[in-house]
Amino acid sequence: MFTFLLIESSSLTAEKLKQSICSIYENAQIYVSKDVEEGMSFYLKYQPDLTFLDIDENPDQVFEFIYRLEEVNDNPNLVVMASNKDFAIKAIRTSVIDYLLKPIKMEALRYCLQLAEKLHRKNEEELLILELYGKLKANKRIRINTRVGFEILKPEEVLFCKADRNYTDICRTDGKIVTTSNTLGCIERQLPPDLFFRIGRSAIINIDYIKAVNRKEKICELACDGKLHKLPLSPSKVQDLAAILN
Repeated sequence: MFTFLLIESSSLTAEKLKQSICSIYENAQIYVSKDVEEGMSFYLKYQPDLTFLDIDENPDQVFEFIYRLEEVNDNPNLVVMASNKDFAIKAIRTSVIDYLLKPIKMEALRYCLQLAEKLHRKNEEELLILELYGKLKANKRIRINTRVGFEILKPEEVLFCKADRNYTDICRTDGKIVTTSNTLGCIERQLPPDLFFRIGRSAIINIDYIKAVNRKEKICELACDGKLHKLPLSPSKVQDLAAILN
């Protein structure tokens, strides 16, 4: 992991963190932004391996930034930095991989970077699995890793997929739920785009089973075998979904 983005309003704090990271990774490429708007532009441009976010100044903007990132990248690898633990629980419920208290201790930073490396390797392994089983996709089959092995499914057997922190629940059309350690993005890459649509950062649906869309409540309803399933719908996805169904 060699590319970092620091979103920190304090130039002094950013410089100290930059020096600390460079003491661990000599060849690290580090980009620094003073606010989340510029940070978003930097993120999209440089695609950093790990992003550090200062939450002290504008916590609401930072969490909005996190949610926006999760819509464009299901695995953005984020670390929140704060002077207290007030927002720790809320941060952990997002895609944040660590919560560092200021002033950041070197030991805590090293642990954070080791954790990020492990996740990075896991993502690379998932991509390798996708390549090795590319033939399954060509044959209109997808492989789902489970705790005891794996399942092979036809895409039309999948009703929806919903992310649950580090796991993904796949609801089949027969009502069975398959839980996998594969990320939602990993599953999405295996599904045919003409049949499936990502309605937000946490769910992908089979469009053949759409019953209704509620813009006010931000809900997408799926109907299958007399059962109704309600899933969270991102407001930014409503028009795209409507265009697909026209």
